[in-house]
Amino acid sequence: MKSVLPSNTEWIKNSVKDIVPSENRVVLVDGTDIKYDYLIVAAGMQTNWDAIPGLAEGLKKEDSGVVSIYDYNYCEKTWNTFQKLKNKAATYLFTFQPIIKCAGAPQKVMWLIEDNMRRDGVRDKAEITFCTPSPAMFGIKHYSDKLNAMRERKGVNALFKHELISIDVDNKTATFMDLDNKKRVEKPYDMLHVAPPMSAPDFLKGSAISDENGWVDVDKHTLQSKRYKNIFSLGDCTNTPNSKTAAAITAQAPVLVHNLAQVIDGKELDGSYNGYASCPLIIARNKVMLAEFTYGGNLAETFASETGMFPFKYFGTDGEIQYRFFYLLKEQLFPFVYWNLWPRSLWYGTYGPLKPAVVDGSDKAKK
Repeated sequence: MKSVLPSNTEWIKNSVKDIVPSENRVVLVDGTDIKYDYLIVAAGMQTNWDAIPGLAEGLKKEDSGVVSIYDYNYCEKTWNTFQKLKNKAATYLFTFQPIIKCAGAPQKVMWLIEDNMRRDGVRDKAEITFCTPSPAMFGIKHYSDKLNAMRERKGVNALFKHELISIDVDNKTATFMDLDNKKRVEKPYDMLHVAPPMSAPDFLKGSAISDENGWVDVDKHTLQSKRYKNIFSLGDCTNTPNSKTAAAITAQAPVLVHNLAQVIDGKELDGSYNGYASCPLIIARNKVMLAEFTYGGNLAETFASETGMFPFKYFGTDGEIQYRFFYLLKEQLFPFVYWNLWPRSLWYGTYGPLKPAVVDGSDKAKK
Protein backbone atom coordinates (compact mmCIF):
# COMPACT_ATOMS: atom_id res chain seq x y z
CA MET A 1 0.00 0.00 0.00
CA LYS A 2 2.72 2.47 0.97
CA SER A 3 4.37 2.16 -2.46
CA VAL A 4 1.31 3.57 -4.25
CA LEU A 5 0.38 6.34 -1.78
CA PRO A 6 1.37 9.94 -2.60
CA SER A 7 4.39 11.03 -0.54
CA ASN A 8 2.41 13.67 1.37
CA THR A 9 -0.31 11.21 2.44
CA GLU A 10 -0.66 10.04 6.04
CA TRP A 11 -1.57 6.36 6.21
CA ILE A 12 -3.63 5.63 9.34
CA LYS A 13 -3.56 1.89 9.97
CA ASN A 14 -6.90 1.59 11.70
CA SER A 15 -10.55 0.87 10.95
CA VAL A 16 -13.56 3.17 10.94
CA LYS A 17 -16.28 2.75 13.54
CA ASP A 18 -18.54 5.66 12.61
CA ILE A 19 -18.87 8.81 10.55
CA VAL A 20 -20.35 11.93 12.18
CA PRO A 21 -21.01 14.23 9.21
CA SER A 22 -22.74 16.92 11.26
CA GLU A 23 -19.42 17.49 13.04
CA ASN A 24 -17.10 16.67 10.12
CA ARG A 25 -15.35 13.84 11.93
CA VAL A 26 -14.60 10.14 11.54
CA VAL A 27 -14.46 7.88 14.60
CA LEU A 28 -11.98 4.99 14.54
CA VAL A 29 -12.45 1.69 16.38
CA ASP A 30 -9.93 2.74 19.04
CA GLY A 31 -11.96 5.88 19.78
CA THR A 32 -9.73 8.30 17.91
CA ASP A 33 -11.50 11.21 16.21
CA ILE A 34 -10.27 12.50 12.85
CA LYS A 35 -11.58 15.84 11.66
CA TYR A 36 -12.03 16.57 7.97
CA ASP A 37 -12.98 19.38 5.60
CA TYR A 38 -13.87 17.01 2.79
CA LEU A 39 -14.48 13.27 2.97
CA ILE A 40 -14.25 10.60 0.28
CA VAL A 41 -15.76 7.23 1.22
CA ALA A 42 -14.49 4.20 -0.72
CA ALA A 43 -15.16 1.39 1.75
CA GLY A 44 -16.09 -1.40 -0.63
CA MET A 45 -18.40 -4.25 0.37
CA GLN A 46 -18.21 -6.83 3.11
CA THR A 47 -18.65 -10.56 2.66
CA ASN A 48 -21.14 -12.21 5.03
CA TRP A 49 -20.15 -15.87 5.18
CA ASP A 50 -22.46 -16.57 8.14
CA ALA A 51 -25.59 -15.23 6.43
CA ILE A 52 -26.39 -18.64 4.89
CA PRO A 53 -26.70 -21.47 7.44
CA GLY A 54 -24.16 -24.18 6.68
CA LEU A 55 -21.97 -22.13 4.33
CA ALA A 56 -19.14 -21.31 6.73
CA GLU A 57 -19.27 -24.84 8.15
CA GLY A 58 -19.15 -26.40 4.69
CA LEU A 59 -16.21 -24.30 3.55
CA LYS A 60 -14.15 -25.31 6.57
CA LYS A 61 -14.94 -29.02 6.19
CA GLU A 62 -12.54 -30.57 3.70
CA ASP A 63 -14.82 -33.24 2.17
CA SER A 64 -18.07 -31.23 2.24
CA GLY A 65 -18.11 -30.38 -1.46
CA VAL A 66 -18.89 -26.76 -0.52
CA VAL A 67 -16.41 -24.43 -2.23
CA SER A 68 -15.89 -20.78 -3.16
CA ILE A 69 -13.26 -18.75 -4.97
CA TYR A 70 -14.41 -15.60 -3.16
CA ASP A 71 -11.80 -16.13 -0.45
CA TYR A 72 -8.20 -17.00 -1.30
CA ASN A 73 -8.22 -19.49 1.59
CA TYR A 74 -10.74 -21.64 -0.30
CA CYS A 75 -9.50 -21.33 -3.89
CA GLU A 76 -7.24 -24.35 -3.64
CA LYS A 77 -10.07 -26.37 -2.10
CA THR A 78 -12.25 -25.48 -5.08
CA TRP A 79 -9.69 -26.88 -7.52
CA ASN A 80 -8.93 -29.97 -5.44
CA THR A 81 -12.63 -30.81 -5.02
CA PHE A 82 -13.18 -30.55 -8.76
CA GLN A 83 -10.16 -32.73 -9.53
CA LYS A 84 -11.47 -35.49 -7.24
CA LEU A 85 -14.87 -35.45 -8.90
CA LYS A 86 -14.32 -34.74 -12.57
CA ASN A 87 -13.78 -38.36 -13.67
CA LYS A 88 -16.88 -39.51 -11.81
CA ALA A 89 -20.60 -39.07 -12.29
CA ALA A 90 -21.20 -35.93 -10.25
CA THR A 91 -23.68 -33.10 -9.70
CA TYR A 92 -22.34 -29.54 -9.71
CA LEU A 93 -24.32 -26.53 -8.49
CA PHE A 94 -23.19 -22.93 -8.99
CA THR A 95 -25.08 -20.22 -7.16
CA PHE A 96 -24.86 -16.65 -5.93
CA GLN A 97 -26.82 -14.08 -3.94
CA PRO A 98 -28.82 -11.04 -5.14
CA ILE A 99 -26.16 -8.50 -4.12
CA ILE A 100 -22.53 -9.26 -5.00
CA LYS A 101 -19.57 -7.54 -6.57
CA CYS A 102 -19.11 -8.30 -10.28
CA ALA A 103 -22.41 -10.00 -11.00
CA GLY A 104 -20.93 -12.06 -13.82
CA ALA A 105 -18.21 -13.66 -11.71
CA PRO A 106 -20.23 -16.63 -10.33
CA GLN A 107 -20.63 -18.11 -13.80
CA LYS A 108 -17.02 -17.59 -14.85
CA VAL A 109 -15.84 -20.43 -12.62
CA MET A 110 -18.70 -22.58 -13.93
CA TRP A 111 -17.69 -22.09 -17.57
CA LEU A 112 -14.04 -22.80 -16.77
CA ILE A 113 -14.92 -26.07 -15.05
CA GLU A 114 -17.30 -27.04 -17.86
CA ASP A 115 -14.62 -26.33 -20.45
CA ASN A 116 -12.00 -28.29 -18.50
CA MET A 117 -14.22 -31.38 -18.42
CA ARG A 118 -15.08 -31.01 -22.08
CA ARG A 119 -11.40 -30.81 -23.05
CA ASP A 120 -10.64 -33.92 -21.01
CA GLY A 121 -13.52 -35.86 -22.55
CA VAL A 122 -15.48 -36.33 -19.31
CA ARG A 123 -18.19 -33.69 -19.74
CA ASP A 124 -20.94 -36.33 -20.18
CA LYS A 125 -20.32 -37.56 -16.61
CA ALA A 126 -21.36 -34.24 -15.04
CA GLU A 127 -24.72 -32.63 -14.36
CA ILE A 128 -24.15 -28.88 -14.09
CA THR A 129 -26.82 -26.45 -12.87
CA PHE A 130 -26.60 -22.66 -12.66
CA CYS A 131 -28.82 -21.53 -9.77
CA THR A 132 -29.55 -17.81 -9.79
CA PRO A 133 -31.94 -15.49 -7.95
CA SER A 134 -32.14 -13.51 -11.20
CA PRO A 135 -34.69 -14.20 -13.95
CA ALA A 136 -31.94 -14.50 -16.59
CA MET A 137 -28.28 -15.40 -17.10
CA PHE A 138 -27.15 -11.77 -16.91
CA GLY A 139 -28.66 -8.41 -16.09
CA ILE A 140 -28.20 -7.00 -19.60
CA LYS A 141 -30.43 -8.72 -22.17
CA HIS A 142 -27.89 -8.39 -25.00
CA TYR A 143 -25.39 -10.56 -23.12
CA SER A 144 -27.96 -12.69 -21.31
CA ASP A 145 -29.38 -13.96 -24.59
CA LYS A 146 -25.89 -14.96 -25.78
CA LEU A 147 -25.08 -16.68 -22.49
CA ASN A 148 -28.39 -18.51 -22.39
CA ALA A 149 -27.92 -19.79 -25.93
CA MET A 150 -24.46 -21.02 -24.96
CA ARG A 151 -25.87 -22.62 -21.80
CA GLU A 152 -28.43 -24.58 -23.79
CA ARG A 153 -25.86 -25.56 -26.40
CA LYS A 154 -23.49 -26.88 -23.73
CA GLY A 155 -26.18 -28.74 -21.81
CA VAL A 156 -26.00 -26.68 -18.61
CA ASN A 157 -29.20 -26.64 -16.56
CA ALA A 158 -30.61 -23.47 -15.01
CA LEU A 159 -32.72 -22.66 -11.96
CA PHE A 160 -33.82 -19.06 -12.44
CA LYS A 161 -35.32 -17.06 -9.56
CA HIS A 162 -33.93 -19.50 -6.99
CA GLU A 163 -32.00 -18.13 -4.02
CA LEU A 164 -29.80 -20.29 -1.79
CA ILE A 165 -31.04 -20.11 1.82
CA SER A 166 -29.29 -22.99 3.61
CA ILE A 167 -26.89 -25.91 3.22
CA ASP A 168 -27.16 -29.32 4.89
CA VAL A 169 -23.46 -30.11 4.95
CA ASP A 170 -23.72 -33.67 6.26
CA ASN A 171 -26.25 -34.72 3.62
CA LYS A 172 -24.82 -32.55 0.83
CA THR A 173 -28.15 -30.88 0.12
CA ALA A 174 -28.68 -27.24 -0.80
CA THR A 175 -32.02 -25.58 -0.10
CA PHE A 176 -33.25 -22.79 -2.37
CA MET A 177 -36.22 -20.48 -2.17
CA ASP A 178 -38.27 -20.47 -5.36
CA LEU A 179 -38.86 -16.72 -5.55
CA ASP A 180 -41.91 -17.11 -7.79
CA ASN A 181 -43.79 -19.73 -5.77
CA LYS A 182 -42.28 -18.94 -2.35
CA LYS A 183 -41.53 -22.63 -1.86
CA ARG A 184 -38.37 -24.37 -0.68
CA VAL A 185 -36.55 -26.53 -3.21
CA GLU A 186 -33.89 -29.04 -2.16
CA LYS A 187 -31.07 -29.96 -4.53
CA PRO A 188 -28.44 -32.63 -3.84
CA TYR A 189 -24.87 -31.87 -4.89
CA ASP A 190 -21.40 -33.33 -5.06
CA MET A 191 -19.85 -29.88 -5.49
CA LEU A 192 -21.56 -26.62 -4.57
CA HIS A 193 -19.85 -23.37 -5.51
CA VAL A 194 -21.22 -20.36 -3.66
CA ALA A 195 -20.71 -16.66 -4.29
CA PRO A 196 -21.53 -15.51 -0.74
CA PRO A 197 -23.94 -12.79 0.40
CA MET A 198 -22.45 -9.30 0.46
CA SER A 199 -23.54 -5.99 1.87
CA ALA A 200 -22.40 -2.52 2.78
CA PRO A 201 -19.80 -2.50 5.61
CA ASP A 202 -21.30 -2.59 9.10
CA PHE A 203 -20.07 0.90 10.01
CA LEU A 204 -22.13 2.36 7.16
CA LYS A 205 -25.36 0.63 8.14
CA GLY A 206 -27.48 3.17 9.98
CA SER A 207 -25.00 5.94 9.22
CA ALA A 208 -26.27 9.46 8.56
CA ILE A 209 -24.63 9.36 5.12
CA SER A 210 -26.27 6.08 4.05
CA ASP A 211 -29.63 5.00 2.71
CA GLU A 212 -31.93 2.48 4.39
CA ASN A 213 -29.85 -0.44 3.06
CA GLY A 214 -26.53 0.89 4.30
CA TRP A 215 -25.15 2.16 1.00
CA VAL A 216 -23.69 5.67 0.88
CA ASP A 217 -26.47 7.82 -0.55
CA VAL A 218 -25.03 9.80 -3.46
CA ASP A 219 -26.15 11.47 -6.65
CA LYS A 220 -25.62 8.79 -9.29
CA HIS A 221 -23.95 11.22 -11.70
CA THR A 222 -21.93 13.63 -9.52
CA LEU A 223 -21.12 11.07 -6.75
CA GLN A 224 -21.72 13.78 -4.14
CA SER A 225 -23.63 12.90 -0.98
CA LYS A 226 -27.29 13.85 -1.24
CA ARG A 227 -27.19 15.26 2.29
CA TYR A 228 -23.68 16.58 2.88
CA LYS A 229 -22.03 18.65 0.18
CA ASN A 230 -18.47 18.04 1.46
CA ILE A 231 -18.80 14.25 1.23
CA PHE A 232 -18.29 12.17 -1.90
CA SER A 233 -18.26 8.41 -2.38
CA LEU A 234 -17.40 5.90 -5.09
CA GLY A 235 -17.05 2.19 -5.69
CA ASP A 236 -18.98 -0.72 -4.25
CA CYS A 237 -20.18 1.05 -1.07
CA THR A 238 -22.44 3.53 -2.89
CA ASN A 239 -26.06 3.19 -3.98
CA THR A 240 -25.37 4.15 -7.59
CA PRO A 241 -27.44 1.70 -9.71
CA ASN A 242 -24.51 0.27 -11.68
CA SER A 243 -22.79 -3.09 -11.62
CA LYS A 244 -20.19 -3.13 -8.84
CA THR A 245 -16.94 -3.68 -10.74
CA ALA A 246 -13.39 -2.37 -10.90
CA ALA A 247 -14.24 -0.86 -14.28
CA ALA A 248 -17.01 1.16 -12.63
CA ILE A 249 -14.79 2.74 -9.98
CA THR A 250 -12.18 3.44 -12.67
CA ALA A 251 -14.78 5.48 -14.54
CA GLN A 252 -16.05 7.11 -11.36
CA ALA A 253 -12.69 8.29 -10.01
CA PRO A 254 -11.95 11.11 -12.49
CA VAL A 255 -15.55 12.37 -12.15
CA LEU A 256 -15.29 12.48 -8.37
CA VAL A 257 -11.91 14.23 -8.43
CA HIS A 258 -13.23 16.84 -10.86
CA ASN A 259 -16.38 17.50 -8.83
CA LEU A 260 -14.50 17.67 -5.54
CA ALA A 261 -12.24 20.33 -7.04
CA GLN A 262 -15.35 22.19 -8.19
CA VAL A 263 -16.75 22.19 -4.64
CA ILE A 264 -13.47 23.37 -3.16
CA ASP A 265 -13.36 26.21 -5.70
CA GLY A 266 -16.99 27.12 -5.07
CA LYS A 267 -18.10 26.15 -8.56
CA GLU A 268 -21.05 24.16 -9.90
CA LEU A 269 -20.67 20.37 -10.15
CA ASP A 270 -20.56 19.54 -13.86
CA GLY A 271 -18.72 16.20 -13.90
CA SER A 272 -21.02 13.30 -14.71
CA TYR A 273 -20.64 9.52 -14.31
CA ASN A 274 -22.79 7.65 -16.82
CA GLY A 275 -22.93 4.31 -15.01
CA TYR A 276 -20.22 2.64 -17.07
CA ALA A 277 -19.28 -0.85 -15.90
CA SER A 278 -17.56 -3.77 -17.55
CA CYS A 279 -17.47 -7.48 -16.95
CA PRO A 280 -14.98 -9.65 -18.87
CA LEU A 281 -17.02 -12.87 -18.81
CA ILE A 282 -14.76 -15.92 -19.09
CA ILE A 283 -16.70 -18.46 -21.14
CA ALA A 284 -13.88 -20.97 -21.71
CA ARG A 285 -10.22 -21.46 -20.84
CA ASN A 286 -9.04 -18.93 -23.41
CA LYS A 287 -12.20 -17.04 -24.34
CA VAL A 288 -13.84 -13.93 -22.88
CA MET A 289 -17.11 -12.23 -23.75
CA LEU A 290 -16.53 -8.56 -22.93
CA ALA A 291 -19.66 -6.95 -21.48
CA GLU A 292 -19.69 -3.14 -21.29
CA PHE A 293 -22.72 -1.04 -20.42
CA THR A 294 -23.99 2.11 -18.71
CA TYR A 295 -27.05 3.10 -16.69
CA GLY A 296 -30.26 1.57 -17.98
CA GLY A 297 -28.43 -1.36 -19.55
CA ASN A 298 -27.30 0.71 -22.52
CA LEU A 299 -24.39 -0.86 -24.38
CA ALA A 300 -21.06 1.00 -24.28
CA GLU A 301 -18.80 -1.46 -26.06
CA THR A 302 -15.28 -0.23 -26.78
CA PHE A 303 -14.86 -2.52 -29.78
CA ALA A 304 -18.33 -2.18 -31.35
CA SER A 305 -18.96 0.01 -34.39
CA GLU A 306 -22.00 1.66 -32.78
CA THR A 307 -20.44 2.70 -29.45
CA GLY A 308 -16.69 2.26 -29.77
CA MET A 309 -13.90 4.76 -30.30
CA PHE A 310 -11.56 4.93 -33.26
CA PRO A 311 -9.77 2.69 -34.14
CA PHE A 312 -11.10 0.04 -31.72
CA LYS A 313 -14.66 0.16 -33.05
CA TYR A 314 -13.58 -1.61 -36.24
CA PHE A 315 -12.44 -4.71 -34.35
CA GLY A 316 -15.86 -6.05 -33.37
CA THR A 317 -17.12 -7.88 -30.28
CA ASP A 318 -18.21 -11.36 -31.39
CA GLY A 319 -16.27 -14.27 -32.85
CA GLU A 320 -13.37 -16.57 -32.07
CA ILE A 321 -10.72 -13.93 -32.74
CA GLN A 322 -12.47 -11.33 -30.61
CA TYR A 323 -13.09 -13.71 -27.69
CA ARG A 324 -9.47 -14.84 -27.68
CA PHE A 325 -8.21 -11.26 -27.85
CA PHE A 326 -10.44 -10.22 -24.94
CA TYR A 327 -9.05 -13.18 -22.99
CA LEU A 328 -5.51 -11.92 -23.60
CA LEU A 329 -6.59 -8.51 -22.30
CA LYS A 330 -7.92 -10.09 -19.13
CA GLU A 331 -5.00 -12.46 -18.64
CA GLN A 332 -2.10 -10.19 -19.59
CA LEU A 333 -3.04 -6.50 -19.76
CA PHE A 334 -5.55 -6.08 -16.94
CA PRO A 335 -3.36 -7.62 -14.18
CA PHE A 336 -0.44 -5.40 -15.23
CA VAL A 337 -2.69 -2.34 -15.22
CA TYR A 338 -4.22 -3.29 -11.87
CA TRP A 339 -0.91 -3.63 -10.04
CA ASN A 340 1.23 -1.05 -11.85
CA LEU A 341 -0.87 1.72 -13.40
CA TRP A 342 -4.28 1.84 -11.77
CA PRO A 343 -3.09 2.48 -8.16
CA ARG A 344 -1.00 5.41 -9.38
CA SER A 345 -3.81 7.07 -11.37
CA LEU A 346 -2.18 6.20 -14.68
CA TRP A 347 -5.08 4.24 -16.20
CA TYR A 348 -8.57 5.36 -17.19
CA GLY A 349 -10.25 2.19 -18.42
CA THR A 350 -11.43 2.41 -22.01
CA TYR A 351 -9.36 5.57 -22.45
CA GLY A 352 -6.15 3.83 -21.43
CA PRO A 353 -3.58 6.30 -20.01
CA LEU A 354 -5.47 9.33 -21.39
CA LYS A 355 -7.58 11.22 -18.86
CA PRO A 356 -11.16 11.39 -20.16
CA ALA A 357 -13.40 14.44 -20.34
CA VAL A 358 -15.93 14.15 -17.53
CA VAL A 359 -18.01 17.32 -17.91
CA ASP A 360 -21.70 16.62 -18.36
CA GLY A 361 -22.58 16.52 -22.05
CA SER A 362 -19.08 15.68 -23.26
CA ASP A 363 -18.18 12.48 -25.07
CA LYS A 364 -19.80 9.52 -23.25
CA ALA A 365 -21.18 11.49 -20.31
CA LYS A 366 -24.86 10.95 -21.08
CA LYS A 367 -24.79 7.69 -22.99
